[in-house]
Amino acid sequence: MKKFLSFLTALFLMTATFAQSEKYTKAMEALVPSVDTTRSHDALLSIANSFERIATAEKTQWLPYYYAALANINAGYSFSMDGSFGDKSADIDPLADKAEALLTKADELNKDNSEIWLVKKMLASLRLMGNPMARFQEYGPIAAAAMETAKKLNADNPRVYLLEGQDLYFTPE
Repeated sequence: MKKFLSFLTALFLMTATFAQSEKYTKAMEALVPSVDTTRSHDALLSIANSFERIATAEKTQWLPYYYAALANINAGYSFSMDGSFGDKSADIDPLADKAEALLTKADELNKDNSEIWLVKKMLASLRLMGNPMARFQEYGPIAAAAMETAKKLNADNPRVYLLEGQDLYFTPE
């Protein structure tokens, strides 16, 4: 009887774990494409919040933290795309701070990942864009170092070269 109860307990735990894993996978599959296709500031923040809820439920998974950080960074980029110039740090810095905290958690769960380093590069670029004239000397080298680390970790990652190309395109002559 003891063996039977042990077997049932093990079976129940495996089923519960699989169901939770399946729920996590479905939630991630539904949200991940929206990070690349959404441009609205408010919609990106909503997506970031959804990833944070997943991260809260799945504390051992690095991807929800990564995508929540990426969505916050993209929301911050939306402030720089309005065509105006000047100090936007009051709008951008809170998003950058939140993204940095999320990225730190992702990095703790998955060390030496080139994708995380690329988002760190994007984070430094976002902080720079908050006030370019005052921050380029501080955040420019941080962004370059993060990009170089990402390239060393995985030279075959096409996003490294995409971000390099974007930097060249948007760098004033």
